[in-house]
Amino acid sequence: MYVPSPDLRGATASMLAPIEIDAIYLGEETINVRAGTFATKHFQYVDEGAGGSLTRHPPYDVWVTADADAIMVQGGVGGSMLSWYELIELGR
Repeated sequence: MYVPSPDLRGATASMLAPIEIDAIYLGEETINVRAGTFATKHFQYVDEGAGGSLTRHPPYDVWVTADADAIMVQGGVGGSMLSWYELIELGR
């Protein structure tokens, strides 16, 4: 896939930088978030360095509901990117 910058912070001029991303399936888990308790499937996305740079993006973990809707319940990345997302409300 292509991203708009090979720098993890986006600190370059706009360009199309090629990256390779792999997805790893880590299994089923029951997790608790502010929106409730969910049966989920846990995936992790990893890359080998954007645009051939020496800096790899830290692994990004994602939990989606185990049903056919696959709604993202929680996700996050550590390291220098340190971001965390959590479902706080769900209406069906």
